[in-house]
Amino acid sequence: MDRISVSSHRRSACLLGTGALLLCALALVLLLHARANEGTHYAQMPGTKVSRSGAVTMDYSNASQGYVAVKHAATSKKLKLRVKFGNNADTYDLTPSDDYSVFPLKYGPGQYTVLIYKNVEGKSYAQEYAHQVYANITDPNVSFLYPNQIVWYTEETKAIELADDLCKDLETDMEKISKLYNYVKNTINYDHIKALNVKSGYIPDIDATLDSRMGICYDYSALLGCMLRSQGIYTQLVMGTMNNTVYHAWNKVYIDGKWKMLDATTGGKYKSSAYVEDRFY
Repeated sequence: MDRISVSSHRRSACLLGTGALLLCALALVLLLHARANEGTHYAQMPGTKVSRSGAVTMDYSNASQGYVAVKHAATSKKLKLRVKFGNNADTYDLTPSDDYSVFPLKYGPGQYTVLIYKNVEGKSYAQEYAHQVYANITDPNVSFLYPNQIVWYTEETKAIELADDLCKDLETDMEKISKLYNYVKNTINYDHIKALNVKSGYIPDIDATLDSRMGICYDYSALLGCMLRSQGIYTQLVMGTMNNTVYHAWNKVYIDGKWKMLDATTGGKYKSSAYVEDRFY
């Protein structure tokens, strides 16, 4: 796994003929116009493709964009949601709510199975729902441009407006990555008390982290993931071990055709060989 360098990049000057220079300028204008029109990708629901069974509603209208949205009616029982794709299976906590939670279809095009399990007693769960979804995904990384349960944001999320402001005069993805990485690294302070008391099932609140300027690695990674995705940069939130002992969260960004890692919590203190990936969102 490559580690990304966040030092500033300067383009070397080159001599071009007048005609070639004009063509380059026109191409740059068109590229920037296209990028500006892309905007931030938000989860859209409800849509036209909906599966309902008992207490479960699943909207799979945007499977081709790499996500489904699920909600479950009120229940006192704990719920688990599992997304299966071939030999891959990702399991999430599902909170009963009238609002949808979004889950990524992150393995590219193909047949996914979404299952929901309800707690019976102790650690035993019984299957309550199953539905197969074919995702006609043309961009295998598209799910890493959208919010999901782990990196959740909407049009009202303040971190997106801040990211737009920080990146407004920047042109390249590398410049934006450097700017946002350094902002999170230098602005958020590690919350040691929270780290000692965080409960299982905790999911970051991105704007709460931004407002308090405090958080654990999970919060750093969710905030940076939100800000980078809002700028059209494929970004993963990754969880795993660091130095073979500490369970940790960090980010990876897709740039120059490769996934490269960023750790805003440690500020690049450790080599990439110190990290062992367990799961990613």
